[in-house]
Amino acid sequence: MRASDFVGAGTASLYSLTVVPRVLAGEPVAYVGDPDAAHGWTYAGDAARTLIAASQDDRAWGRAWHIPSTTVSARELIERLAEVAGAPAGKFEQMAPDEFDQIAAADPIMAEAREMLYLFHQPLILDAAGFWVVS
Repeated sequence: MRASDFVGAGTASLYSLTVVPRVLAGEPVAYVGDPDAAHGWTYAGDAARTLIAASQDDRAWGRAWHIPSTTVSARELIERLAEVAGAPAGKFEQMAPDEFDQIAAADPIMAEAREMLYLFHQPLILDAAGFWVVS
């Protein structure tokens, strides 16, 4: 199974680690990529349900499956989070590469994410059209 960047309680992704706490605190947000590029986001609960369904169906064997995900820009996702959380719409900007390098130098998790930043600077759409619907 393949998923996109995880969102939801308890997830660890660049979004959940660098954006969510700042939005919830009403602080300015610096996003690591192009804030307007289409991007796939996978809700952790949907991933769990998909994995369970696939484990119980023989059609899952023999190929990789993409977990159904939502595609919106980071800007839209940040605005939705603020709205749902009742947080003020704070200042939002794109993080400069050297700013991320400074964060990565001080944080081993962010240092590991450095090589994946290209995924945030262009559209990233996870096509799950072939996955079957389980009721």
